[in-house]
Amino acid sequence: MATVKQSAGNIITALNIAKQRLIFMAVSFLGMIAIFFPWVGVRHYNASATGLQGGVGWVTFVAFAVMIALSFLGDRKKPMNELKYAGTGIALITLVYTILTITQTAGDGVYPHFGLYWLMLISLGLGALPFIKKLEQI
Repeated sequence: MATVKQSAGNIITALNIAKQRLIFMAVSFLGMIAIFFPWVGVRHYNASATGLQGGVGWVTFVAFAVMIALSFLGDRKKPMNELKYAGTGIALITLVYTILTITQTAGDGVYPHFGLYWLMLISLGLGALPFIKKLEQI
């Protein structure tokens, strides 16, 4: 019976892609689904709005989609070199965007919901990934 590690190795071999790139794509995908989570809530009406309903969630969706596209550029068998810093730039842009959204929505019975915190956490993680040297050796 195949273990989880063997199964993951078989998937990576079948995709013919470096593990570092696959990790970048997975984290970016987690960022893309953040627009489906509640971004803001309203205290007195027990209501919330997702990134889609506010209309501005598409900015982050596109930013993370660009990161996935960058993961496919160049030789997919090798770890990302300069492109990983472009990913850091994208992550920093989404992080600043998230912080601005949180500060603008706070107050008057409206509060930031877990979707914005999820987005901020993913942006921080994606921004830190290029600086983890072990990822290049995987």
